[in-house]
Amino acid sequence: MNQTDKYKLSQWNPEDRIRREDFNADNLKIETALDGLDTSLSRLTTSVNGKMSKIEILVTYDGMSMFSPPLYNWNDWDLIGMVISHPNTPNLNTTMEFGLQCRNYPNDFKIEGIPTPGYLMIMMPHHNAARPVEGFLIADRFIPFTCAFNFKDITLFDVSVDVPKSSSHTVFFGTR
Repeated sequence: MNQTDKYKLSQWNPEDRIRREDFNADNLKIETALDGLDTSLSRLTTSVNGKMSKIEILVTYDGMSMFSPPLYNWNDWDLIGMVISHPNTPNLNTTMEFGLQCRNYPNDFKIEGIPTPGYLMIMMPHHNAARPVEGFLIADRFIPFTCAFNFKDITLFDVSVDVPKSSSHTVFFGTR
């Protein structure tokens, strides 16, 4: 009698004698594996639910491409995220940009050439408004970024797209 490579379950050839003990052993292996899977899924669900329960939706903007930060105090937040979509862009050759304008800083920060229809941006103040802005953007690629200015200096977010009369949908969220 042969056995499967990974789980060592019985595989009978035509000339093999089929025995009840082999079925019982296979069933015990399957039962043990399923119990372990159930325990792993339960732990994962508990972990994800614990983190997800801490996420707060801060504000949703429809139709705006530039807006002020929806935060009163960056020190309150560990992580801030934005989901930006431009649902009515005509094709995948259309691009958009993510930008930050800041007080007391001569140059704005921009990431250009992001393909539509949207992206996820995460920034990490880690409860410190005086930290340099750092984070990452995920669209068609992963783009980490660090800025020369601090979170407290951000005055405007820019989520422009190069399509006239295109509307955007932006959701700000955060964890404390």
